[in-house]
Amino acid sequence: MNLSAQYRTEDTIAAEATPPGRGGISVIRISGTGAVKIASEIFDRKLPGPGEFKYGHIIKQIKPGITKNIIDEVVLSFFKAPESYTGDDVIEITTHGSPIIVSEVLDLLFKSGIRPASPGEFTYRAYLNDKIDLTQAEAVADLIDSTSNEGAELALTQLVGGISKSASALTEKVSKILINSELELDFTEDNISILIDSEKIKQIDSALEEINRMIDGYKEAKVLREGIRVAITGSPNTGKSSLFNALLCENRSIVHAQPGTTRDVITGSLFINGILFKLYDTAGIRKTKSGVEDEGINRALDAAKKAEILILVYSVDQKNELKSGINKTVENEIKVMNKIDIASNVKYNSFVEVSALTGVGLNNLKTKLREYVSSSLPMNETTISRERHYEAVLKVNKALCNAKQNIIDKYPADIIAEDFREALAGLDELTGKRSLDNMLDSIFSKFCIGK
Repeated sequence: MNLSAQYRTEDTIAAEATPPGRGGISVIRISGTGAVKIASEIFDRKLPGPGEFKYGHIIKQIKPGITKNIIDEVVLSFFKAPESYTGDDVIEITTHGSPIIVSEVLDLLFKSGIRPASPGEFTYRAYLNDKIDLTQAEAVADLIDSTSNEGAELALTQLVGGISKSASALTEKVSKILINSELELDFTEDNISILIDSEKIKQIDSALEEINRMIDGYKEAKVLREGIRVAITGSPNTGKSSLFNALLCENRSIVHAQPGTTRDVITGSLFINGILFKLYDTAGIRKTKSGVEDEGINRALDAAKKAEILILVYSVDQKNELKSGINKTVENEIKVMNKIDIASNVKYNSFVEVSALTGVGLNNLKTKLREYVSSSLPMNETTISRERHYEAVLKVNKALCNAKQNIIDKYPADIIAEDFREALAGLDELTGKRSLDNMLDSIFSKFCIGK
């Protein structure tokens, strides 16, 4: 899809900026060169000055020059270009929160020549007008979609330019090294080195340190957007499936006294204080001669290796011997002692004591899961959370590593200069200075209408 065709920037656009439905108020946003003219035609008072708002009425002419009907009493705000969200002239009309009123005002605007805004079009214009870069545009969507304090905090950090500032500083650093490399090309015959190799390597290492901070934080921050994988595992008949069902408050997995009932990995979603935990119920770990059960065990081990958190389920009525090194597959593990409802005043230190049958201890287990987010997820101004960011940063990392090695190996200056250009291209991809229509379409099409 060609965004320049779908998002025609010469048009004046409008949409409801608040969620549809009934409420105290609704906000209708208008952006474009015709916003002021059309707003002045439907507002019964002189428009407010830039950065100001005014009370009045939205009116509709029944017959030219004769009859005027009041649609609603409103507050109208004016943001003059370029000091607005989109960088264009923007009018925002705050109406009463009635879908009927909103529909009537929008219908009046559309009949006046304004076009309905497409999803994300206001933010797309902000991007085109250099009000924000691409990482900040993505942060707008992430902030709206966030379901936890941590997710909102990360998105807000990116929205105010955390990644942008870091990328800008890196661009400046790499550009200076590139300029020196290109100057050396001009003086090749004179064998003049503008910047000695050790100093170039020192500056490259400084840039790589920042890049590696971004890379290291990606895996942890990504789970705020996509969910934390939690594998529930242990020996057969310890109550893993019962615990899985109890956490989800629904009967998803088959529960039976016969060992080896679970043969495949069963998944379910659990939200704890807005954080998504993806639960995986797995087959009991034991030695078996059954080919089908053995395949289930292999899948259980694979799920455990891919999980961010491992819940190791033990039971008060079993020896609880875990085999196959399952408890060494991930760093973050929670040991759970299940079936405490049949234990008589026995304490199990270092275990979260639960009863999947009665629900005792489940809140403690959820608290332990939630603590993982607070203790393990990094929050700093350079944290990246999207795969697109990650791929761009990896490209920068690879180019700078190549440049460093080529300097050490005494490669010609023109080859080294090309490495630095590749690094700069990766940074431009990260911020959106270098972008493709299909990439932009993928980003902005996921926005809600009115943003």
